[in-house]
Amino acid sequence: MSALQFYNQRFADSGERVFVGALNSARRRGQYDVVPEHFIEALVAEEDRFFQLLISHFEVDPVHIQLRLAKYLEIFPRRAGAKLRLAPVTITLLKNAREMATFDGRKKIESFDLVMALANDTAGVLINILRDLNGNESAAAKTVRALVRCTETLLHRLCVEKNVNVIFVYDETAQQG
Repeated sequence: MSALQFYNQRFADSGERVFVGALNSARRRGQYDVVPEHFIEALVAEEDRFFQLLISHFEVDPVHIQLRLAKYLEIFPRRAGAKLRLAPVTITLLKNAREMATFDGRKKIESFDLVMALANDTAGVLINILRDLNGNESAAAKTVRALVRCTETLLHRLCVEKNVNVIFVYDETAQQG
């Protein structure tokens, strides 16, 4: 089973839309290594409202992000006739998104998990684009922390309902760089 088939089975509806969008983005460009940039482009297209909300906290114009992303994607090599494959960095992104879904008690990856995996990767392409555009990282970090706390609250409620004990650990310094 290829990585594409393996991961395609791991998505809920919103995550699958983004996954398919990323694959189609790579195909359109003749790029057969699917990279996180393709996922960001698909998130912008498929989950526009959520992505716009998150990006607004960086105080960066979303149009500039799309332009920078297009520039990144234009420099990627093209391979005629090759099969699509997930780049190693993309597999890491999907594993991180899967961990978030699993931690949240879900079996399938949602688009939210992909956004959070991209936002949590301080050396990743999304954060690098935002840094290049002089995005307000401290405001965005507060937003990510708020989302984490919201997730923790929802998980706590689920644990109470299911009578399960969970310990939450969040290191404020982990995201500083």
